[in-house]
Amino acid sequence: MKAKLTVLFAMLLILANALIAVDLKELLIGAKQNDPDFMDAVENYQQAQDDYDKQMISASTERDKVDVEITFLNAQKSYRSSLLRFYQNLVGMYYDVLGDILDLQIKDNNLKIAQADLDEKTQLYQKGLVVEEDVKEASITYLQAELDKEAAEFTLKSDLEELEWRTGLNIDRDQIHLLPTSLPAPDELNVSTTTYMEKNLDVRMAELNLRRAEMNLDSLTKASQYDVNKAQRAFSSAERHLYLTKHNASVDLQEKLFNLDKLYNLLVLAKESWEVQKSRFEVTKTEYEKGLISEEVFLTAENQLLSKSRTYFQSERSYILALTEFLLNCGYEQPLEMVLNPEG
Repeated sequence: MKAKLTVLFAMLLILANALIAVDLKELLIGAKQNDPDFMDAVENYQQAQDDYDKQMISASTERDKVDVEITFLNAQKSYRSSLLRFYQNLVGMYYDVLGDILDLQIKDNNLKIAQADLDEKTQLYQKGLVVEEDVKEASITYLQAELDKEAAEFTLKSDLEELEWRTGLNIDRDQIHLLPTSLPAPDELNVSTTTYMEKNLDVRMAELNLRRAEMNLDSLTKASQYDVNKAQRAFSSAERHLYLTKHNASVDLQEKLFNLDKLYNLLVLAKESWEVQKSRFEVTKTEYEKGLISEEVFLTAENQLLSKSRTYFQSERSYILALTEFLLNCGYEQPLEMVLNPEG
């Protein structure tokens, strides 16, 4: 009896897990524990931090310390680039699967429409109301719809397998719920221009290069005029480079803020458009259930709704990626977590 209860309990657990929704938050947790590229990036950065601590202790002069700082900044730039690729890949894979699910449903509806049209054309042909070419054309359309559905099934299967491999999770397509993600507006982010400039690695690198050039110039107490002139030109060049880098960073910040506002507004519009299409579809669905319209009209309306859904999720993807990159450039090492948990 106990063995039967154990088996029954295990089966209930399996069924319960199958009903648990898998969203981007769950995938992020899994990917950070399983993705080899992410784990390599973290360990490389940890090693760079250890190297920095060791080299700062060993540095005998201020110039040596500046050199160590520059080396560590390069490691930080590499780490940020690795993190950005990780987030881009994960978000991309998640929204690819969402798009695949919607696309498969559209292809399935197209197949049903093509089947209905082929059946109708066949019956009309048998009654002598259409020519044979009409039936052949409908048959070709049906076969093409079959191929399209098979391709959509393969794409979804492949993308799900890749997502599973990256996250270490067992994912069923029914666990992927097609619901909007709650996201913060750009003006809800506590990021100032000062913070962005302070965390900009290119600006910090230019500042350190200027300090090093100044130290090199100050150290020439008994040098030839040639060496002094060379060091002065290097110092002037470093000053100009810092000025230019700050200007470029400021322009880049304004462009990113404008782009975030634009993407957020597009996201809001896409959601409103989706809601309008939902309302229209509910009317069509009621008419279909009452027998007032054909299945073809109903499936066509459903495809229109699915297309609006796909447009919304594409907009959501673009906004999340832009927001994640912006926060990463502001010095936050867990930007996607901030996006998905704005209050946490």
